[in-house]
Amino acid sequence: MEAVVGGSARARHPRPPLPPTQMDHAPGTGSRRRLLNFSTGQCIRVHLPELRGHRVFGPTTEGLLVLLHTTSFLVRLLNPLTGQVTDLPPATKLLPRLTRYMNAADALEVSSAGLADDSTFAVFFGWVKKLAVAKPGDECWTTLVDPGNYLLAAMSFQGRFYCVTRRGVMVVKSSSAAAADKPPRLLVAAKLAKMFSEIAGTVRLVNNDGELTLVYRLLGRDKCMKYEAYRVDLKARRTKPVYGLGGRALFIGLSRALSVSPLLFPPIKNDSVYLGWDSMIGKSFGSTRPYQLCAGFVQVSEISEPFHGEFGPWGIDDYLCCYVTDSGCWHTLQFDKALNPQTNIPSSPRPSLPLPPTRARPPRPPAGFEVLLFEDLRTRKMVLWAEPIPPIVVPGSKIAELTNDSKHDTSNLDQKTRMRTIERHRSCEVSQLILSEVEHDGTPRSSCSPSVESTIETHALHRHTIADAAWEALKQSIVYFRGQPIGTVAAIDRSQAELNYDQVFMRDFVPSALAFLMKGEPLIVKNFLIETARLQSREKMVDLFKLGQGVMPASFKVHHSHPTKKTESLLADFGEIAIGRVAPVDSGLWWIFLLRAYTKWTRDNSLAESPHCQRAMRLILKLWLSEGFDTSPALLCADGCSMIDRRMGIYGYPIEIQALFFMALRCALSLLKDSNDDFVCQITKRIKALSYHLHSYYWLDFQRLNDIYRYKTEEYSQTALNKFNVIPESIPDWIFDFMPSRGGYFIGNVSPARMDFRWFCLGNFIAILSSLATGEQAEAILDLVEERWQELIGEMPMKICYPAMENQEWQIVTGCDPKNTRWSYHNAGSWPVLLWLLVAVSVKLGRPHIARRAVELMEKRLAKDEFPEYYDGRAGRYVGKQARKHQTWSVAGYLVAKMLLDDPSNLRAVSLDDDGRGIREPVLKRSNSCP
Repeated sequence: MEAVVGGSARARHPRPPLPPTQMDHAPGTGSRRRLLNFSTGQCIRVHLPELRGHRVFGPTTEGLLVLLHTTSFLVRLLNPLTGQVTDLPPATKLLPRLTRYMNAADALEVSSAGLADDSTFAVFFGWVKKLAVAKPGDECWTTLVDPGNYLLAAMSFQGRFYCVTRRGVMVVKSSSAAAADKPPRLLVAAKLAKMFSEIAGTVRLVNNDGELTLVYRLLGRDKCMKYEAYRVDLKARRTKPVYGLGGRALFIGLSRALSVSPLLFPPIKNDSVYLGWDSMIGKSFGSTRPYQLCAGFVQVSEISEPFHGEFGPWGIDDYLCCYVTDSGCWHTLQFDKALNPQTNIPSSPRPSLPLPPTRARPPRPPAGFEVLLFEDLRTRKMVLWAEPIPPIVVPGSKIAELTNDSKHDTSNLDQKTRMRTIERHRSCEVSQLILSEVEHDGTPRSSCSPSVESTIETHALHRHTIADAAWEALKQSIVYFRGQPIGTVAAIDRSQAELNYDQVFMRDFVPSALAFLMKGEPLIVKNFLIETARLQSREKMVDLFKLGQGVMPASFKVHHSHPTKKTESLLADFGEIAIGRVAPVDSGLWWIFLLRAYTKWTRDNSLAESPHCQRAMRLILKLWLSEGFDTSPALLCADGCSMIDRRMGIYGYPIEIQALFFMALRCALSLLKDSNDDFVCQITKRIKALSYHLHSYYWLDFQRLNDIYRYKTEEYSQTALNKFNVIPESIPDWIFDFMPSRGGYFIGNVSPARMDFRWFCLGNFIAILSSLATGEQAEAILDLVEERWQELIGEMPMKICYPAMENQEWQIVTGCDPKNTRWSYHNAGSWPVLLWLLVAVSVKLGRPHIARRAVELMEKRLAKDEFPEYYDGRAGRYVGKQARKHQTWSVAGYLVAKMLLDDPSNLRAVSLDDDGRGIREPVLKRSNSCP
């Protein structure tokens, strides 16, 4: 018999039927199975002794079964009709061996498998987003990658293997006999009709009656999901929206999708979409409902809830919804070998049975039944689905029934059942040496070296696991305003009081915005920039004092003024309700930086040149460039006006604000529409003055420290070296041991008779990205990081400042702040969000090994600790005492760092090149009073 799965068969490849219950079978659960042909509706029962000693990963598109030998990890293909077995290379050389948190079999979860050509077999591992190919007789697998892009979905279609990335629908091009030395590779088979979101959507490929169809699921507001269908035209090499399914029905889940004909299964409705029971899909167990495909899409607004009732009789639609459901909802199969002695077993090993009538409720099944176990999400108890042993011929009415069998020994079942609860967000330790050798250059890598490759693949598995968890967390943090994404909340830690962590902060959204831009999702960034520019124009009052027009909000939140009428408004905080009542100086700086990043990434100048954005920039610049009593080109600030938003002794001219000021001025220079504007002349002059000032008085290295140590005081002349009359005795003792002979940095603050020698991460790294630091200074800053790795990074990147204030100094400077105790929070705490800055400067200076080393440290703990806001301790070993979990910028900082490492071209969004204007080494002259 030749069976076809969802399409026409090729004469050279007989295709057995695809069994809907043929996944996640545990070893030793029996060898009798039930097979269903989706194209003919025929159901048969087979005896498969070849399954013994194997784990069944799932069927291929052609109907073959993918098996994994439980001891040797040999991958095999089984034709369930003929019993023919084909051996493929062992999986141990492809994916990691047993790890601490999951075993290799769990990591090898197959989402799709099939033929790539007449002799090449391809497997797509959905968990780790990896595609591998091999031929019978090969010694090892070959992995295929699309540089800079995740593999979103894959399937075999008409003897070729296709997958989807952001570049388009790709096809596996295997080596021919004439070019056997060329490795397999991915080629673009069709361009996408639109850019698909990897953040808020999923993609599935399906064979819809001989046509390759792409189904896109987009997660919208309030868990509302939109399903769109596109036909992949392989001849025209493009995808086209479809407004119907040709009278067929689609079943879609996180694991797989399939197309069936309602003519074979009358209860199924045509041109409809049935959703699996995955929680992420939005359906719960037992909820089977068709959604009509209208105008080319399906809108699903139901919220997923756990199943609270008992399972009723199943129809074919229930079986198929269960089949496409994510494998995490299945646990195992158990087989009771105690056959009922009164049951007659027929002699025919493969009897043919018609499909049972839909939703006919059968009586309770007798003993000796195969039992499929589900987990009730509400009660955490086991619900039994019993099916007769396959070779027993029973009437059509005696079909599967969902029941709680009180006579069944559930305690014995629990002992025999291995629950497949996988901790997805854990990480593992990978050697630093191996990490430094991993380079994703886009070429296929052979998997023949188990000692090295298995370690690399282990790290890749957990990097993907952490990245998946991070994207999901970032997706959950999105805030919507009038139906459009507008930003991300600061944190979604429901274990603590919200305070203002439920708001969208200007500085907190920057790494989130960069992550969205690098993933091709600019809409949320555009909406954020537009709405914050509108908020700027509001009147800002603190008590009876009116703030300047150019002040940008520190944060805002969506306010539902009339829940019944669903009217929404934005409530902004300009410092009048913040802790300490300090206006945010850095908000306007970050806004211009983000506008430039959006313009640079999208290559769309229309937003920056729009009247409201031009007006917002001019108001900010007017506030910054206003004349006053300052003798310094730097911005004068109060304590708590930036990321360090509590009393920490940064009042005056902190380096964080000055570096951001320099960056924003350079960004504004490229964004202002009128090049003859007075602002352009003022900006140019200010950039030169600010560059000279910071290089002259903020830069510190070994030689400069020695000069300051020898300062004379009370100098009064134009050539005075100690211009700010800094007392050498005020130099802290720690700096002499901290300063290496190779390295340097911009100190924290300079004002009359005061130099803050603390290291501040943000200011120094922004100085590199903005090209405020010269090439030599930038290298010296990274040299310092390497020389003082334990002090500045320790076990969790990265210290916000160094060192911590303690004892009496802490009491005087912070006012005994209980949150800023030593080595905590802003007082030298470790902040994961700062990782993206470290990676960015490392990539810019051509020293990615520093970035990889820091990323390795973070991946060991970040997801396991649930993305905390900050870490405490001298080495950053402990989750912060008051740190929020699921902090959004910790999530986004990791994702941006990862994307910068994977694709250095992403650096263009955050880095400015040295244009030579105003960035020159100052000429220092010694006064006559200096020996």
